[in-house]
Amino acid sequence: MIDLIQHYMKEFWWITMLSAAIVVAFIISIPVVVLRLPVDYILSLEQQPGRGQKKRSFSRICTSIFRNFLGIILVLIGIVLLVLPGEGILTIIIGLLLIDFPGKVKFKRWIVQQPIVVRAINWVRAKAGRPSLQAPLSQQPTNIAE
Repeated sequence: MIDLIQHYMKEFWWITMLSAAIVVAFIISIPVVVLRLPVDYILSLEQQPGRGQKKRSFSRICTSIFRNFLGIILVLIGIVLLVLPGEGILTIIIGLLLIDFPGKVKFKRWIVQQPIVVRAINWVRAKAGRPSLQAPLSQQPTNIAE
């Protein structure tokens, strides 16, 4: 058993370093992305009909291929991180948000409209002195005293 552990020690350290790098990348990048969201992001998702067929240039096709490849890699890494230390579910969600698939806009709407996600986003924005995201009327808190 000890021989087996010693044999795979190098791979264990590589996986540990990859996991730590992903956690650090998320800690740095998620607040940056949240702070760059426009105030009406949730409302614009409500009105977004989905992707239409746009004329695609070579650079858009290359960007789309790279984004989809990166998304698939993140989903696969996220699946591995479900059993290893790291942010597996978050990695899977971010990977899915990078991939183009039917129903992606609906998936984004569902994620962003979860009350806990809106509260977390607005908390990060408040810490940075940015205004809160505008939520649809169905999500805005109601004042019972009035």
